[in-house]
Amino acid sequence: MSDINFNMASRRLAKHIGTVEKNKKGLDDKAQARIKLDKDHKRETRVAKKYIQLYDSARNRGIQCTLSLQSLNNLYKAKRCFYTDIVLTDSTITIDRVDNDKGYVKGNVVAAHCTFNKQKGCLTVKEIKGLYRGVIKAQKRLEKIDNA
Repeated sequence: MSDINFNMASRRLAKHIGTVEKNKKGLDDKAQARIKLDKDHKRETRVAKKYIQLYDSARNRGIQCTLSLQSLNNLYKAKRCFYTDIVLTDSTITIDRVDNDKGYVKGNVVAAHCTFNKQKGCLTVKEIKGLYRGVIKAQKRLEKIDNA
């Protein structure tokens, strides 16, 4: 990951924190309303925080992280889980590495539903497909037993 992207995210986060502190000290109503209505600003701040967390977590675990802030921002725009097609919200979206042997690099990260991501653990897409096929076979066997 480039230091430029990390520094940019850090500056945006610091600027936002400074703005919040000024609001606590009593900005006029117009300035406070402008901040509340600026959804893009809130979203950018949330993504910038996630970017810093992701980068720090990857570095602490010795995992490569070359995603740009823009790439992460694009992932957070996803409407549905890559694996399940479940609708994603701000509170359910997570970033998942498709191949856990690789880092947070372009082509190896997707937007996923947090519940599925936790259940997936370290499974590969191939292993997930195998489990899915097994569940479908078991379901068909149960249907045959029920219909007998």
